[in-house]
Amino acid sequence: MATDINLLIRGQSNALLFTAFGAAASLEQQLEARVPGTDIHLLAEYDTDTSTMYSATGFLDWPRDGEQQGLLTFIGNQSADIRDNPTITLWMHNEYDGNTPDVTTDRWVAAVQADAALVRDALGQGAATTPYEFTYVDYPFTASGSPEAIQAGMARLSADPGFNARFDPGALQGLAMDGPGYPPNGHIGYWDSYAVAGRLADIMAGTVATLAGGAGVAGPGDSGPGNTGGGDPAGGGRVWDFNAVADSPKYAPVTLDWQAGDRIDLSDVALVGAERPAALHWAGIDPDGPVKAWGIWEWGDGSGTLRVDVDGDSSADMSITLRGAPLLAAGDFILG
Repeated sequence: MATDINLLIRGQSNALLFTAFGAAASLEQQLEARVPGTDIHLLAEYDTDTSTMYSATGFLDWPRDGEQQGLLTFIGNQSADIRDNPTITLWMHNEYDGNTPDVTTDRWVAAVQADAALVRDALGQGAATTPYEFTYVDYPFTASGSPEAIQAGMARLSADPGFNARFDPGALQGLAMDGPGYPPNGHIGYWDSYAVAGRLADIMAGTVATLAGGAGVAGPGDSGPGNTGGGDPAGGGRVWDFNAVADSPKYAPVTLDWQAGDRIDLSDVALVGAERPAALHWAGIDPDGPVKAWGIWEWGDGSGTLRVDVDGDSSADMSITLRGAPLLAAGDFILG
């Protein structure tokens, strides 16, 4: 029987567009593919009085202006068998507050804690089964100091084991922000929304697996299970053997328990490098060596994704998500 897990989407216009473009549904499907035996239920609504997303609203104003009650009513309207599912809150809400003067970390954290208590009460659950995934929308219109205060708040809550959250600031970074609506350059575009879905699937698969009781994490870019490892012949740890390339940034094998001494075996992958792609920076392997693989190492609260361009076209052909790897060095790779 599948493990049911809710994915609650919260935010304002960018969260709305992420949902309306179909990227939230793509994230749902990718998480189910990565963690076999799970059934993800998308909890997302907009343009109603009982929504999970409200355009052009500051989260700090939600209790006063009614959006918080609308969210709680939405949750209360779900059936009991939905409300009792473990629920991940995907937080895409910082644009309005980041453009509001004098937002402080203490104020933002207190507001999120109070709101989370209400949401968890409406679900009838505690923090252990209701983790938060904080992202940060790279909104170009800001008030001095407020974005930094909000990001510090996300980091503080992620460091609090009693709250149960993680902050992955890179998921929505580097976007064209060419989506519709006012103000210009303030909204995610269609294609970028799907890139974000892929990044979030990389990031969140481990959380889903944990809620599912330790289910394994799979990725269609690999051959076989793709994240199984054998002992290192040199005795230095496990070897994570990857022997196929998925030419898509949306899917990635995921390793949940990387430890010092483990290595990534790419010896079966044709890493034929060209000149250094301008859009990527080097990570891990000596670019002057006989085998080239240009990658970008993206951090997120103790985990990261190695995106490898194997043909020099500046596009990630292979993605590997590692949980717990502090740094990649040349010795972490086995090359052909």
